[in-house]
Amino acid sequence: MGVGLDRVVLWGRNLTQYEQMFNLTDSDLGKNIVGVADGPACTNAELFEQGIRYTSIDPIYKESVDDIRASFLGSRPDVMARISALVEAKTVGLQKSVEELGRDGDQVFDTFIADYEKRKDSGAYVYGELPSLPIADQAYDLALSSYLLFAYSGVLDYSFHLAAVRELLRVAREVRMYPVTDVDNYLSAHIPPMMQTLRDEGIDVYLEDVPFRYVDVKTNNQMLVARHL
Repeated sequence: MGVGLDRVVLWGRNLTQYEQMFNLTDSDLGKNIVGVADGPACTNAELFEQGIRYTSIDPIYKESVDDIRASFLGSRPDVMARISALVEAKTVGLQKSVEELGRDGDQVFDTFIADYEKRKDSGAYVYGELPSLPIADQAYDLALSSYLLFAYSGVLDYSFHLAAVRELLRVAREVRMYPVTDVDNYLSAHIPPMMQTLRDEGIDVYLEDVPFRYVDVKTNNQMLVARHL
């Protein structure tokens, strides 16, 4: 079950945001990490500059630089319009202005695309798509996934989510996923049954508070952690 470029919003995050979304510590960053559905995040580029190896996986990495740039530019107005509408409706508050968020997103994308263009054939950026990844069993210590699972609960059904999380657990000892809310900032309906199913399968799974705040909503402050006992 694929999610094409026309069905997702291409909007990346930086290393600081990943550290906050996933409660990443210095010890975590010393692990073998894979980011699944990283899209145009610049976390890989920033860690590379620090001499830290990190692998990004996403369906967009089969696309050309020009196609990825066009998709990002096509997504940008929708992202800005949605945030503006939420602010005007007083559904959320922002730590920065909408304009500042737009500039931050542009900077993240520029950093990503420059690194992607240089290192796309190095193994740093791998084409792959949930729920079936081109990775060996338990190849990584930690898998991170942001703004795909649960964020698209209205597009991707429960069976996809469960298969995707099982796949992440196949390739990594521990999985961290953010956010746990859907596009309307409600806790995803997939979360409770998934947590019960994974617990029944012997997986340690729980919600954990995180400091990340892209928008100020009470339900946007947790990640889902799943790990092998």
